[in-house]
Amino acid sequence: MAAVILIVEDQPLHAKLFRDILQLGGFDAITAASGREATRVAAGARPDLILLDVLLPDVDGRDVIATLKRGAATRGIGVLAISASPDREVMDDCLAAGAEAFLPKPVRMADLLAGVRTMLDARG
Repeated sequence: MAAVILIVEDQPLHAKLFRDILQLGGFDAITAASGREATRVAAGARPDLILLDVLLPDVDGRDVIATLKRGAATRGIGVLAISASPDREVMDDCLAAGAEAFLPKPVRMADLLAGVRTMLDARG
């Protein structure tokens, strides 16, 4: 059974690109377009991993990470944060909030798949 990855991305084209890459890598992918939707979907679907854009229209991704890590149903789900922000502080804040890894945008396909596989392997 393929691992399920929740993609949290408000840009439809980016969400489709990430979904296509993950599916080519052998993963199942579901999407959410906002931070609030992400927390609802994650609690219900219990994905194996969350790929989370930090810059979301409704809730800052760092707050979404913190909310997920506080939730009983979602705290054990790994979070791979992504952002186009060149500011290292964004990466540090994501990791401090509970993300296990961070990738800068633009994300290379190989880096995305390697990061997802590494995180899933680490979780057993």
